Amino acid sequence: MKAFVLALAVFLPATLTAKPREWKNATVAAISIGSADSGAAVMPVGTVWLGVRITTDCIGYRIETEDMVYILEYCYNPAVQHPFPGQHSRNRAPDVTLNGKTKISIDGHDAYLLDNSGKEVKVPIMVKVAKPQNKAPA
Repeated sequence: MKAFVLALAVFLPATLTAKPREWKNATVAAISIGSADSGAAVMPVGTVWLGVRITTDCIGYRIETEDMVYILEYCYNPAVQHPFPGQHSRNRAPDVTLNGKTKISIDGHDAYLLDNSGKEVKVPIMVKVAKPQNKAPA
């Protein structure tokens, strides 16, 4: 019982101080698919050394809000059991629809994107571009 009270005392302040995400309406304007070379793995098999290339699939997203354009890159490798550095998931990319509506929340260098099922996906921001402001004629 004392351990429970201690754990509650340690973790409760962290949850109370966490600020809620500020979501913005957004559109998935473009999706690009590519792969990156993540290195190689070499291991001995009997009397020979066997080497294989490791590739990581990367998907780029262009997300547009009313005032900003965000370029996000999500990398994954379904063949690897544990994610490599720079790889966010090992099995699949977020389920978003091209030209579909979504919501985005910015937290430092990362964006949180809501996929089609409503799941939050953390994706690094590669580029931010401000949209030009339309000025009224004087």
